Amino acid sequence: SFLLTEILSPDYVDNTGNGITPDDRGKAYKINYSRIYKDFKWRTPIELNKATYNEGLKTNHDDDKGSIVYGEKEIWLTHSIESKNMVAVFILSEEGREDALGVMGFNGGTDESKKLKKLDRIELYSKSELRESGADAVPIKTVHFEYSYELCKGVPNQVESDSGKLTLKAIYFTYGKSTKGKLNKYTFDYDADETESNPDYNSKNYDRWGSYKNHDGLTDYPAIEDFSYTLQDKAKADEFAAVWNLKTIHLPSGGTIHITYESDDYAYVMDRRATQMFFINGFSNSSATSTSNLLYDGDPNNFIHLEVPKYVESVDEFRELYLEGIDYLYYKCFVDVNDDDEFEYVTGYAEIANSGINLGGADSTNDVWIEMANPTFLDEDENPIAYSSWQFLRLNLPEKAYPGSSVDEEDPIDYIKAVVGYIPSFLDLLVGFNNMAKLNDKGKKVDLDKSFIRLNNPTFQKFGGGSRVKTITLSDNWSQMVDSQASAEYGQEYSYTKVENGRTISSGVASYEPVVGKDENPFVEPLFYEQKKFLAPDNSYYAELPLGESLYPGATVGYSQVRVRNLQYEDVKRTATGYSISEFYTARDFPTISYFTALQAEPVKPNPILKILNINVKESLTASQGFVV
Repeated sequence: SFLLTEILSPDYVDNTGNGITPDDRGKAYKINYSRIYKDFKWRTPIELNKATYNEGLKTNHDDDKGSIVYGEKEIWLTHSIESKNMVAVFILSEEGREDALGVMGFNGGTDESKKLKKLDRIELYSKSELRESGADAVPIKTVHFEYSYELCKGVPNQVESDSGKLTLKAIYFTYGKSTKGKLNKYTFDYDADETESNPDYNSKNYDRWGSYKNHDGLTDYPAIEDFSYTLQDKAKADEFAAVWNLKTIHLPSGGTIHITYESDDYAYVMDRRATQMFFINGFSNSSATSTSNLLYDGDPNNFIHLEVPKYVESVDEFRELYLEGIDYLYYKCFVDVNDDDEFEYVTGYAEIANSGINLGGADSTNDVWIEMANPTFLDEDENPIAYSSWQFLRLNLPEKAYPGSSVDEEDPIDYIKAVVGYIPSFLDLLVGFNNMAKLNDKGKKVDLDKSFIRLNNPTFQKFGGGSRVKTITLSDNWSQMVDSQASAEYGQEYSYTKVENGRTISSGVASYEPVVGKDENPFVEPLFYEQKKFLAPDNSYYAELPLGESLYPGATVGYSQVRVRNLQYEDVKRTATGYSISEFYTARDFPTISYFTALQAEPVKPNPILKILNINVKESLTASQGFVV
């Protein structure tokens, strides 16, 4: 990587061509660095002889993996910043930080001899005095920093197991040889004593955006490893957004600045509606409200029933809010693929045949249904999810699909099982694998608590992306100094919504969504293709768009409109202040565009006479396809 070494003003001129020197014109700032470590070893996870667990298939532990990330790097930190007449010197702690430790080597284990540094103070000197007095020079001004380790306790790279990460607690200024500034500190409060604001470290407690998330006590959701998506619950999203953030600044004057936070949200990912996962309430073979967890029961249960968060009054409203722009219904279902009460996640896409609502005599409802179309490549009616389950079983769990296919050479019993296993294989040839799977109730049961589909966010306010400031208030705390006087509060509140087509929506726009949990991204769509096989079931595959995803922008949330207004008071009406609106361009105005051309193949046939005579016979094929991002 490259370090910033110079900042030059527009009118800067290097008179002698030798870089920043006192004889140059204009303003220039030179940044100097010191190398702290030549070979700082780092590793994730940091613990000795431990790895990050990566689960494969739920029912087959042979594909489970452990992974580590290890590296060695140089550590360079800022030593000083020079202008023409002044120099700011960065003084680092000699003892180092108690957290951010290195590791002993490839196998991990904390190395307390390799501690990163913390900034103790910044001293500002006159260059002339520094040259004249050297080490005895007195700084014009010094900025002092004080720290604690009170946030995110329990991090593994800490000297003390019950301490947390380095936390800035106070800043104060001193001038010359005077130390009076130590009595007038700016102190920072993070509500570290509150569990909700300062939870202990847990390597799994984060969502797909990298923001804090905790499923403790949330019985309506699967485990975090099975549900990486941001919770679409404003109260919880705002609570998690405030974790480990600065809450209060205590000023030297006695006043305080309070900061409140809320979760980022967005209505669009570039120019497409933001989508989210909705839990499946059940399946049936009609739009009736009686449902079960069975994908088929004789006939296929192709109707998916849901209880959506935003009530609708008509089918048109349901389709506008939830299905607009969706060509294929993405599903992620936890299915008993082999009828042995061992479940696997089966994913795929289904065409939408119809959709509707069940009003039941009420004016509005959240009881809706979506009918999946029969897969076009099948002659008979089948549930698309069940079909995907059978293919998943056959391709990913052959030892269950074809008992006896996996043989232990040292176990003679396995050979007997393999011979017996040929009997159902012959039946598969006669009847068909899918028909046999259906007769044996494979891929039939679904765990509804862990199964969901992707639809549009109906409120145009999808939570995720991190945290943002909601209000900033300044209190003079006058009542603490004068008993008979009340304290006054001043401040501003920030709003991130706008009105569009008569509807109040989030002004947030995501430039893209993270790769983790990418199946919630509206840009992820199927590109189907088939593999025909002789005397064996055909395979239906899909690649996921967009192609060239690595060229897409990173995942961030920006806002097209932010409204700022002063705090409102109930007893102030006629002389109340207004508000200001700032507008910005976002990724919705300038989306990433990608497409590809059809594959064009041109065969080159040999001369038929030469082919008959078998003289210099060459047959070739030239193919081309274009891709644009």
